[in-house]
Amino acid sequence: MTGSTTSRKTRVLFGLAGSATLIIGWQILSMVVNRAIVASPWESLMELGRLVSSGAMLRELLITLRRLVIALAVGTTAGLTLGMVAGLRPRIRSFLEPIRWVAMTLPAVVIAVLAMLWFGLGDKAVVFLVAAIVTPVIYVNTVEGVLSMDARILEMGRVYRVPRRLLLTEVYLPGIGSPVVAGLTLATGIGVRGVVFCHLSHSYHSGACQYFTFAIADKSDNAMVTYDVAKRVLQQSFMDNHGTVSHHHGVGEEHSPWMDQDISPAGVSIQRALFDGVDPGHNLNPGKIIHEGRPGISTNSLDA
Repeated sequence: MTGSTTSRKTRVLFGLAGSATLIIGWQILSMVVNRAIVASPWESLMELGRLVSSGAMLRELLITLRRLVIALAVGTTAGLTLGMVAGLRPRIRSFLEPIRWVAMTLPAVVIAVLAMLWFGLGDKAVVFLVAAIVTPVIYVNTVEGVLSMDARILEMGRVYRVPRRLLLTEVYLPGIGSPVVAGLTLATGIGVRGVVFCHLSHSYHSGACQYFTFAIADKSDNAMVTYDVAKRVLQQSFMDNHGTVSHHHGVGEEHSPWMDQDISPAGVSIQRALFDGVDPGHNLNPGKIIHEGRPGISTNSLDA
């Protein structure tokens, strides 16, 4: 008992040492690179506290956890079932092998785009994405667990004519427990990255550029109006949270209505005077940077 307690304390101490090393390395990295790329642990903690106090974090976290749990349940059930069948039936395993390789090598971003095109935005697309990533991982670990079973125990069960249901519950399921749990641990980590999906492309002194992909399945004649409304709401949300209209790609018609909020009315006046002086006839891409219309791609779109 004493040895077990000492071993447990040692593991806890080493775990704390590992956590401390991670935080120290994080702090050093935040001091070396620009804070827009890597914020310090203290800054991250303060921002976390702000999100918690605003109530936004708990609300969004519950949505994310719900999607993750459902997707893990679907992916684990599918992978476990197919893995058990494939492990016990070599012909089915051979049939599923090329499908498994395709599923495991297909980039997550491709699955994400397909999910959004097929299901639109919302829970269904996220659940499909994560389940599609998780299922092959659980499948492979289940198959390996079945194939690694002790052949002598299985032979004994056949000799004594043990019912298949009893073999399944008393031999196979306990025997594949470790590989399946290992696969589920890996799948959970992969699944979290599937639920929270963003491409971080550039970083500047004013912050980082984050790419989020949105897809809307709208075959009606109002598809552009729907896009316009969504675009306007999203961009205004960026501005309200101290974002900017663009980065190195420039502004253009879609973003120009937010120039006042981005660089101030005085900044827009300076740009307007510059353009009037250089191009008094407004012949060079008129309305692409200084725009008088309503926010959005169309000046005639419906109100949000």
